[in-house]
Amino acid sequence: MPKALADILFVDDEKDIGFLTGAFLARSGYKLRQVRSADAAVAALKGDLPDIILLDIQLPGISGLELLAMLRRDARTADIPVIMLTVLGDEPHKLKGLGSGADDYLVKPFSEAELKARVAILLRQRGLVHRVPLRAESLGGPGVSQGLAGFQLKKNRLLHKRWIKPDLHVPSLRSG
Repeated sequence: MPKALADILFVDDEKDIGFLTGAFLARSGYKLRQVRSADAAVAALKGDLPDIILLDIQLPGISGLELLAMLRRDARTADIPVIMLTVLGDEPHKLKGLGSGADDYLVKPFSEAELKARVAILLRQRGLVHRVPLRAESLGGPGVSQGLAGFQLKKNRLLHKRWIKPDLHVPSLRSG
């Protein structure tokens, strides 16, 4: 059996959407874990972490936005990309979701092709950030390590905050 493209945690209380989206993602080569509530998602995250989370806003009990805030506060889950999947498609809801830390926001009903593209983009961006480590030793020995480690930490925070900003330049890294 071929290795899955990525492990996705899908948090949505709607059975039909979950079944259809799950079948599509599985056909596309993703490993999918589905849960129907924020509480179940928290329990699932105690085990292996997913590569990406698809999260509905309207969940029973704890809302998707509350769960997102919990994920971003927890060092173990803070960097997992999250795509909000919701029927709440007006601009204030989109801005609230993105402002709360979602990496993307997709309104239901959505096309399979668009979901697949957005998942692939976030996974590719995450891979680029983690695939190119900065090695201080190769740039001047151990004395350089501490300064470069701080630089890399600031760079990663900025990249993870909004992945890649087109206007990102070195002076903004020094000030952060």
